[in-house]
Amino acid sequence: MKTAILSDAHSNLPALRAVIEDADNAGVTEFWYLGDAVGYGPYPFQVWQELRQLGIAPEAWLAGNHEWGLSGRLNRSELQLDEEHTFSIPYYNRVAWPILLLQRQTLENQTSMMEQLTGLPVMGSPRPGIYLGHGSFHQDELTCVVRETKTPTFNQDDLNNLTDRQWPVRYAPRSGGRPYFLALGHTHLPGIWRGVHQSENGDIRWQGQEQQAILGNLAANPILVNPGSVGFSRNGDGCASYALVDWDNEQVEIRRICYSQEVLRREMQKISEYRALLDKGLLFECRCS
Repeated sequence: MKTAILSDAHSNLPALRAVIEDADNAGVTEFWYLGDAVGYGPYPFQVWQELRQLGIAPEAWLAGNHEWGLSGRLNRSELQLDEEHTFSIPYYNRVAWPILLLQRQTLENQTSMMEQLTGLPVMGSPRPGIYLGHGSFHQDELTCVVRETKTPTFNQDDLNNLTDRQWPVRYAPRSGGRPYFLALGHTHLPGIWRGVHQSENGDIRWQGQEQQAILGNLAANPILVNPGSVGFSRNGDGCASYALVDWDNEQVEIRRICYSQEVLRREMQKISEYRALLDKGLLFECRCS
């Protein structure tokens, strides 16, 4: 069995289609989505339609901060939490927020889409020991969707707390339990980290930010994966990024996929809100081959 972990497509239809094609060619049998289907790009409805066709389980399709902004659950000042984030608060005020307001207006009659996005969970557990989130794992839902985890800092107590069903987690039947495989998005920066328990105090230290890893003994050494961004890379290469987990062969890897940006850029140039993102140089040229 193979799982594709996707996040942060941000209305970039060409990138999403390239990722889905690659995943299908790799023999993927299920998809998980960690949030932020909307925002930034000019194809929010089409991206939602593509994701719907993947048959993603309800506990494996999450909300991100841009879904919350689109639905009105976040205001302009809440879209990002504080100065720790990759982009500044003024960036979100001047570029990201106007795009969300535009998309909120253009999608107001897409009732099914808006109802589904409004009801998405912020954390999910599709199978025992597996926990998915958008920005972080936290009992406060707002913090879950807006706080970035650029490098894991979870200690063993944090992991143990995830098994408490008072957390905002949507569980599949018979899921939950001791965490051994974690996935977060939001940063647009891909990586794989392995947890190593410290024998002297029983706590956990995270190693890596690798691009591939052997799963190994997950009970002893849990793994956290950030698949990066399907739609808007922040590592400068412009590639569409996702994570592929091969459970049978006990491997996980970050895959970087080239795609044509010509039509995307042309569509973004037509509308001032999208053109502002291009003018800021925030859609990197795809050059990962």
